[in-house]
Parts: sequence; C-alpha cells; structure tokens
Amino acid sequence: MNKLFTGAVLATIAAAVTMNQQVTNVLAEQDATSLSCYRQATNRGVGTIPNQCPSGYESDGALFCNKTCNSGYELFGLLCEQLCPSGFAELGTECVKPSRPRPTGRHWWGGIYFKSCSSGWDEFGVACLKDCPSGWSDHTTSCGTRSSYTNGLPEPKSCPSDKSSEDGLCYSECPADTEGFMTMCMEECPTGTSKCGEGLCLDDNEDCTGTIIDIAITAA
Repeated sequence: MNKLFTGAVLATIAAAVTMNQQVTNVLAEQDATSLSCYRQATNRGVGTIPNQCPSGYESDGALFCNKTCNSGYELFGLLCEQLCPSGFAELGTECVKPSRPRPTGRHWWGGIYFKSCSSGWDEFGVACLKDCPSGWSDHTTSCGTRSSYTNGLPEPKSCPSDKSSEDGLCYSECPADTEGFMTMCMEECPTGTSKCGEGLCLDDNEDCTGTIIDIAITAA
C-alpha cells in the first residue's frame, strides 16, 4: 500500500479519535445530572444510485425511466413512433417498400420482356415492389404515414423496496430506534434530550450552539 495513502488513513483515524475525546471532555464538563451523550452509530454501507423502474416503464439510461410504448411503436425522444412493417425501411415518416428484380418473360417494357410480379407485389419498371399492408396508404415506392403520440416526460429511477431513499441515494434500512445519516445508522436521542447536529444528544436545558462552539474551541 502506498505510504502516503497509509499515512493519510492513519491521520484521519487519529483525528477522529481526538475529536471523539474532545466531545467527551466537553460533555463531561456539563452538570453531573445532565443527560447529554454522544450518539452511537453503526456503519450501514455506502449509498447506491437508484436503479428501479415502476411497472409499465422501461430503463432509459442510468437515471431515468420512460413509459413503455404501445405494441408496434418504439421510443424516439419524447414520442412513441409507429414501427414500419417487417421488411420495410424507415425513411422519415414513410416506410420504403422492399423491392426485387422483376422476372423476365413475355411482357414488354423498355426493350425487355418481363413476367408479371407475383401476388402481393406491384410492377414498378424493372422491379417488383411489395404491396402496402392493410391500413397503410400507398405512396408508390413507400407506405405511410407512420403515426406517433407523445409519451410524456421520463421519471427518475427509484430505490429497491428493501432500501430507503435519502439525498438521492439508496441505503440499507436502519434498525428500529435509529435513524439514517449518510453511511451511518445513528441511535435516537433518549427522552429528555434533543439532537444537536448529527452526533450529539443534549439535555433539553443545554444550548446546542454553545456546546458546538465549546467543542470547536477545544479542537483548535
């Protein structure tokens, strides 16, 4: 392990121990009948980015969910656009017809004899173009127009059901009689005390601001 990193870790631990001792010293100077105490904490792990989409939605990148488009449609921006029939190519709002060479035979066109196109295909010069499916308007070489509808704005992803959402991240639920604060589960303050900052429980008769100032002065 890098010596500089190791030194930084040890310095951080030493600073935390020193601060805890300074807090303990300040609280010890309070009236002997004071209920003030240092809140005990347990580590619940780091938060994770929300990754769940509600029913009827699909993932859209790392942070958002979009409503799932109706069958036969695909998402494009904030719209659900109609898909082209199988084998047809998208071109704007149109669907370009598939084509294949027209077979040669007995019908004269352009100096060459051609056969008629098979059922479901239209003659177009030396090519056969596939007929538009029922319900689609025929624009000679394409079918259209593809329909679309507004899909609404994306929704942010949420936390799994066994996690709690705090400050935009997902954390493990804290046990009863504790509350979450970032990576920690902090015990609730006992009766007769009030929370001062996140780490202290002060007697209801004591001043939070004054106690924090005392700790800061002691730490200076």
